[in-house]
Amino acid sequence: MISYRRNMINLDGGCVFYENFAQFPCMLCALCLETLEEIYPWTVEERYLQYSGGEDPCFAEGYALNFREKYLNRKISERERILWKMGKSISEQ
Repeated sequence: MISYRRNMINLDGGCVFYENFAQFPCMLCALCLETLEEIYPWTVEERYLQYSGGEDPCFAEGYALNFREKYLNRKISERERILWKMGKSISEQ
């Protein structure tokens, strides 16, 4: 939902696609520019549970696990480079 590029940070939670793309946890997102802390109103699991109408925790867990493996559990080198330029280390996060 928040992506880092060499000279920009893209904040796009995709809220407009909420009903059409259940495979993505479309939600509001924010970023603290001083620390690059990503801020979301829900966890990925909570958002997928909302998609299922709160009735299918297996759906939520399965989609959340898949989303985490595909997108969230990888090293984001551009974010680390930006933090380094700001004089911050990853261990401070």
